[in-house]
Amino acid sequence: MYGTYLRRELAGRKKQTAIVAAGMAVAIALVIVVNARAPGRRGRRGNGNPAGRNRG
Repeated sequence: MYGTYLRRELAGRKKQTAIVAAGMAVAIALVIVVNARAPGRRGRRGNGNPAGRNRG
């Protein structure tokens, strides 16, 4: 029952579905890119302390 309802709703709103799917794809791609670049940024800073200061 739910699958039939979902199919009908998506078929009737093709443009809206495409826009939402594209937006989600861009968001997921951005998360992947940011996570991939994060380790490189931590390494440049030194000890990983955001303030740039050593403890102790």
